[in-house]
Amino acid sequence: MGFLVAFDEFMVIFNGNGGNPRPNCGLIINDKGFIDSIIDLDFVNNDQIKHLYPTVKVFDLKGKFIIPGLIDAHTHTSSE
Repeated sequence: MGFLVAFDEFMVIFNGNGGNPRPNCGLIINDKGFIDSIIDLDFVNNDQIKHLYPTVKVFDLKGKFIIPGLIDAHTHTSSE
């Protein structure tokens, strides 16, 4: 079962291509924790979301931050 992360205000999506931030969006996160799709909440209401994704759980994270992952890239492969 996936879940929807919905925002009421402003969501910033960095796609690595220098695109503009997208306002009023929601994310569908799949069972593996990856973003499955991005939904424009200006054009989709809760009933439509539940019809398209009947098993989603909706989390309103207004005023919160979501960080996809934190990776410690500072490593030492040898001690010599």
